[in-house]
Amino acid sequence: MNKEIQIDEQKHQEEIQIEERRCKEEIEQRKLECKERKRKEECEERKRKEENEEWKRKDEMEFELQKICLGAEGRFSNSIANQNVNSTQIKPKLELHPLMQKFNSDENDISLYLIMFEHLSKPAEILENTWVQNSVEKISKATHLLGVLPFDVA
Repeated sequence: MNKEIQIDEQKHQEEIQIEERRCKEEIEQRKLECKERKRKEECEERKRKEENEEWKRKDEMEFELQKICLGAEGRFSNSIANQNVNSTQIKPKLELHPLMQKFNSDENDISLYLIMFEHLSKPAEILENTWVQNSVEKISKATHLLGVLPFDVA
């Protein structure tokens, strides 16, 4: 009889230990789920912030583009002059270099940059067939600078 009590007591202790392990595992599982949920929420929040910053940056670029275009149109709407065209070079009515900000691939969107170039080229009366020539001048300067930089920086 004493042995039966010991066996019952031992079974009871084992059941308690099993229940404690199950509770600990359940607590750990809940902690993991909570961490995962928190990580997902942080990722979603970071993604929302990045999207908001991207929209703000695009809005600012569009605003700057409109501001520059309006300024360029205002400056050149009163005077209508013919472009000086000779056989070797076509000179624009206005130099775009001071009006165009330098392109930075980290901060600027290339499509908006090219649209800004188009909008500035029209008031400057730069012919479309010379756009490449004007772009190549800017690109050659950038390529030269990239060639000078060390490979890991470029």
